[in-house]
Amino acid sequence: SHGTVKGKKYIGGLVGINRETIINSFTEIIVEGDMISGGFIGNNLGTILNSYSLGNVQGNSNTIGGFVGKNENSIQNSYSISNVAGESVVGGFFGLNGGSIANSFFDQTNVICTSVEDICNLENFALESQLKNQDWLINNNWDFATVWKFEEGNNNGYPVIHWQ
Repeated sequence: SHGTVKGKKYIGGLVGINRETIINSFTEIIVEGDMISGGFIGNNLGTILNSYSLGNVQGNSNTIGGFVGKNENSIQNSYSISNVAGESVVGGFFGLNGGSIANSFFDQTNVICTSVEDICNLENFALESQLKNQDWLINNNWDFATVWKFEEGNNNGYPVIHWQ
């Protein structure tokens, strides 16, 4: 999805509240929400596999993340290059995590994470050079045979999903 999404609570670039399984998806979007907002999903109650978010996430309150505002289930093999700003419980990949996050990262080299409380969660970070390195990603269980690929001139050198 592309564009701008605005709202109060449970705001995500793709879905506000996810209760299902989302596979091989991406967003390139601006998200503006008051609370529980993320560049991909606002509140994750389901499963997310092999997905990514690009853009900006602006929260006027708390629980704001570059990829997901609040994770309550499972995220695997995903990444975010979304700048994030909020008041509290702010993070480069997630705002609040009560679930499982595996082999998923935000680009600490290029992402700007700001919080009114001056505390930004930097868990699940990777450097730009790592996210652009196929061998490093394969060592983190990313599938470049059927899911991910690097395509010259596309996505500034970051991996894209095979169908793109």
